[in-house]
Amino acid sequence: MTNSGTENGQSLSQLEDNKTDAGKMSVASSSVIVVGGGIVGTSIAWHLSFEANVTIVAEDIGGVATPSSFAWLNAASSDEKFYFDFRLRSLEHWREIEKAVDNFPINWGGTTSWDKSPEKLDEEQKNLTTWGYDVIRVDKTEILKREPHVAERLLPEWGLGFGAEGALEAEAAAQLLIHHAKENGAKSLETTVKGFLKTDGHISGIVLSSGETLPADHVIVAAGLGSVSLLATESIKLPLKSTAGLLVNTKPISKELVKGVVNAPELHIRQTLDGALLFGSSYAGGDLGDNHEKTARELFAKLQNSVVGGDKLEYSHYTIGHRVLPEDGLPILGGVGLDGLSVAVMHSGVTNGALVGKLLARQILTGETDPILDNFRLSRFD
Repeated sequence: MTNSGTENGQSLSQLEDNKTDAGKMSVASSSVIVVGGGIVGTSIAWHLSFEANVTIVAEDIGGVATPSSFAWLNAASSDEKFYFDFRLRSLEHWREIEKAVDNFPINWGGTTSWDKSPEKLDEEQKNLTTWGYDVIRVDKTEILKREPHVAERLLPEWGLGFGAEGALEAEAAAQLLIHHAKENGAKSLETTVKGFLKTDGHISGIVLSSGETLPADHVIVAAGLGSVSLLATESIKLPLKSTAGLLVNTKPISKELVKGVVNAPELHIRQTLDGALLFGSSYAGGDLGDNHEKTARELFAKLQNSVVGGDKLEYSHYTIGHRVLPEDGLPILGGVGLDGLSVAVMHSGVTNGALVGKLLARQILTGETDPILDNFRLSRFD
């Protein structure tokens, strides 16, 4: 029997240190709608489902961007200390979720990285070490021990090893979180949302594409790029841009060719839990080219030449993902200036999704705002 996120009848939030007393919430029995079915939306819905009546509304449970993500879990991608702290806390919370939900599809295989110049790698190591991150310098011999099937000709004299990083099978994780949210009483609708209900200036629900309405005490929009047009119906501007990237997927193999995440120049690769290799010229997916199939086949040939045993790999398919990028690169989280309405849009939703779900659920249910969210308000663009 799977664990739906409880232990001896307690919710995950009740098991955490410094917990909030959810029993005092007047909104605990009220309804919340989450718009968006990717890893961020389903994390929010799962966290909410322990204390509130939740409905998740999305065109696809599993999301649009989520299935096409490289899904690398890391905190080292930011040189802003406050954002590093946020990402690190989210990694820690993914570990808590992994313990709470049986068979959670996550692999803490670490990262081996040499995608920057030696000078920049040295600076990165010093910076992250000061912040207490798990990073070490690894020479070529150690890199081969960490990733013995990466072609030796591609290896540098040294790189960096990150022990606390990993990867998430994000679409499967989203499906699993919403499954367990439903076990807690949540509902889901696979449809589109075209607008909001308003009562006395307060958001009181949503309007579906069919024209039907769904009332709620609070609505949170976590629909990626779709959030832009939806919030625009209330004259709320989301300063988002998007970049598209292409990733190649091989057919699954039984042999482990890549242990963790390899982050090298034009060589970003990991192996999924089902044995497929996921590859791009960057973790963002690289350039699409004019002919997507041709680009994918060229990337696959490069992959075959980059790993020992690559000649036995079989091409499966490619995906094109659209990264959601706020203009300043930081997440947009929380209220939008209209009572009863919140937003959660960002890159990376995969790394940040765990903590976003926890903190926004707490904010909606209790009114308590974690101080770290102050850095990510929409109002900073005013």
